[in-house]
Amino acid sequence: MHKTKIAMQTAKTTLKNKWHHVIAVFCIVAAALGVKLLFQSLVGMIFSQNLSSSASVLVATVITLVATALELFCFCPLYIGSARWLWQTVAGADEPLDTLFYYYETKADYKKAIDIGFGFIWRIYGYFLICSLPFSVATWAKGLIANSGYFAKSVQNAVFMFWIVLGIVGVILFIALIARHFLVLPVIFSDDKIDPFDAFRVSNAIAKGRVSSVLLMLLRFLPLIILCIFALPIVWVVPYFAASLLTYSRFSIVDYKMSAIRSQNPCENAE
Repeated sequence: MHKTKIAMQTAKTTLKNKWHHVIAVFCIVAAALGVKLLFQSLVGMIFSQNLSSSASVLVATVITLVATALELFCFCPLYIGSARWLWQTVAGADEPLDTLFYYYETKADYKKAIDIGFGFIWRIYGYFLICSLPFSVATWAKGLIANSGYFAKSVQNAVFMFWIVLGIVGVILFIALIARHFLVLPVIFSDDKIDPFDAFRVSNAIAKGRVSSVLLMLLRFLPLIILCIFALPIVWVVPYFAASLLTYSRFSIVDYKMSAIRSQNPCENAE
């Protein structure tokens, strides 16, 4: 049986009889995310009225950056604390809910959470720019060709299909690049002394050859994710996926450490 499937089954078994706590944690995190989105929406409506299209884009960009900063400094420690709580819970610990606020307790822990969040944010924005650039250029070219009147309909259709393919490839590439860092938080949770920036490096080393497994797990969850369109299942699907990913991460870290031990003792392996 593939380890991702084992991780999913293990997570489901571990969370049994703990779902009331898991859903409570999800609601707390969702409320924090909702505050950020509400702030972004309200400020956008206030400052985007009666503006030209170019000015609206500029204002929207500034508001997005401000909202991201708000999320980073106010809510990022909560997000990471909730992941830490779930990490301990899927390991069998009976964690109290107040450990969600672990990264607010000391200045050092708060700084660590901010460093982790910043490391994710600049990578996400960077990957998004890289993956969306070809699609953006294709969008511009598609509009230029469609409005020029000099190209046959078959050429426009071919450009349109190419535009769709670029969009799909960009999304897949973006997900694959982000998936390379799925072990950052587990690495930090398993070693409190590790520097957040080193955690990204270690995560990339462990993730080699395992990203495809994470994408396979995502595909296994795809039917459940589609059900989230109806809103209510999301309170179960998101924690279940997170718990499964953390469980698989624990397997991966253990396998990586065992491989490192075996490589340091080749004589014992030969025996």
